[in-house]
Amino acid sequence: MTTMIYAHSSSDPSFGMREWLGILPLQNLGANLMLAGLFCAVFFLYWKNRKVARDLKKLRASSWNWAIHSYRASLPSLNAELERARRYQHKLAVAVISLEHEPEAHRGNHLFGNSHTNGRPSNFIFVVDAILRDNLRHTDIVTYDFANDRYILLFPETTAADGDCAVGRLRTLLFKRVTALVRYGLAEFPNEGLIIDDLVNMAQSRCTEHVASVTLS
Repeated sequence: MTTMIYAHSSSDPSFGMREWLGILPLQNLGANLMLAGLFCAVFFLYWKNRKVARDLKKLRASSWNWAIHSYRASLPSLNAELERARRYQHKLAVAVISLEHEPEAHRGNHLFGNSHTNGRPSNFIFVVDAILRDNLRHTDIVTYDFANDRYILLFPETTAADGDCAVGRLRTLLFKRVTALVRYGLAEFPNEGLIIDDLVNMAQSRCTEHVASVTLS
């Protein structure tokens, strides 16, 4: 039988509270309080996750280098830069960079972790992405070609020689952070191609191998 709480004496100091509780079952009071606490905890986590999502959205909107976009998704931007170079008769350089991680050199190194993508540790990819994103001009475009496992970079108002210097700086930074085979090549608009595909194919054909091998600390 369920025990009910009723007020029975005005001299009882808890009379007001017990009257307010009225017919609330005594045995369910603890369960109700537990449910209320659980609801508050769930609501707090929901609010916190929404806040984090809003903060990340603001970060994406305010930071040009939040992520490396795919080559296919970036084609409109690449073609727009090419058209601008054609209109104003500016030079433009396209670089192709491919990296192959050397797992034997740092087997078990904590930097690389255990998760792999295309045979490469995920942290390796994060480090490479960060180097490419954060060490170029705001106007440069960095993309990743998933189909061919390579990075494709576009340098507006840049000759092939200047582009080679930029990629050389990236290569030096890569040498300091990762162990990998680095292959890259460049092509210049308009001398070596008039459309993006031609420039990419020319740069790919010129890819040469450079070994980035250092001891990570």
